[in-house]
Amino acid sequence: MLGWFGGFGLSGTMGYFTGATHIPAPLGFLAIAAEFFGGLGLILGFLTRIAAFGIAVNMGGRDSHGTWRLRLLHELDGRTERGRL
Repeated sequence: MLGWFGGFGLSGTMGYFTGATHIPAPLGFLAIAAEFFGGLGLILGFLTRIAAFGIAVNMGGRDSHGTWRLRLLHELDGRTERGRL
């Protein structure tokens, strides 16, 4: 979120979410906030179960959106061999 350690920051990540993945801006912001504040909550030990749940939902949604969508598109286009992405 802050762009530290070589990250792209809030504006770069929002640009990627809305431009490349076509995720609506409010959902993109919620994903960024869940990762940032959830990780901060886990580090500080504040509401750890809620923070862990938010991160888990975020990761599950991101993985299912990207991986399965990409695999489905490649399978439909016939660009991949069976079982390989």
